[in-house]
Amino acid sequence: MKIVFPYVYDNSSCGCYFYDDAIGDVYDKYRIIPIFQSYCDTIPMTLGLVEYIPPNPTASFSVPDSTCPGSSAVITNNSDFGCQNSLNPNYQPDNYNTVSPTFYYDWGDCNSSTYTPTPSQYQSNNFISASNTHTYNNPGIYHVELSAINSCDTATFNDSITIFPKPEVFFSADSVCLDQITPFTSIANAASATQYTIPCSPNDIYIDVPAGISITPSALNNYATHQWSMIDGQDGIYVDNTSDTSVNPHFIFANCGEHIVSVDSYR
Repeated sequence: MKIVFPYVYDNSSCGCYFYDDAIGDVYDKYRIIPIFQSYCDTIPMTLGLVEYIPPNPTASFSVPDSTCPGSSAVITNNSDFGCQNSLNPNYQPDNYNTVSPTFYYDWGDCNSSTYTPTPSQYQSNNFISASNTHTYNNPGIYHVELSAINSCDTATFNDSITIFPKPEVFFSADSVCLDQITPFTSIANAASATQYTIPCSPNDIYIDVPAGISITPSALNNYATHQWSMIDGQDGIYVDNTSDTSVNPHFIFANCGEHIVSVDSYR
């Protein structure tokens, strides 16, 4: 007859220690010994079983506050699956197959990914992976949910990433004759706050889009807010003390005809 005695551990075996004559020092494991008790005696039925009970995972991530549309948002994964209170002076996480470490990333835009670290990553607690990078092509405030999962439990980390909208820029210019100056007039504004919906199953996602950052010269853009496409000395020349970074440049085209012109605005 086979008798099964189920037991649920309330705590992991991390921090435990005992010495065994056969196997020496044993760290971070329980010794399970079935004991037969009778009216007359108490007898261990076997030498026992040494068992590792893993701790709940620690979900720890560093998420960038903001980035621009089309740029990659890279999270730093500092999660932990091992024993943080081990008495072993040479502790290194093991029991990879028992722990079954996995990460699940919900990026808040109806995209998700699952990442399973390798045994060497698990042992070194270094979870660098391409899965830690995500690209947002549209502006908005995205609420991310990042999970560290082992065979016992799931730990979840929540944060948000703000993708600021690009500036809104317009310009105008009148037709002129060859060798005459073409004055360009531009208007650049920070985008207004808005909302949109991402169709997603089982529930659509409502995205708040923040107002854009004000367009201000700074050292990040060499104190320029505009970049015109006309190349000085090739497409023509800038005149009247203007250049390809002027807000309203004056330009003389080298050739007649229709010219395709663009301007980028930086914040």
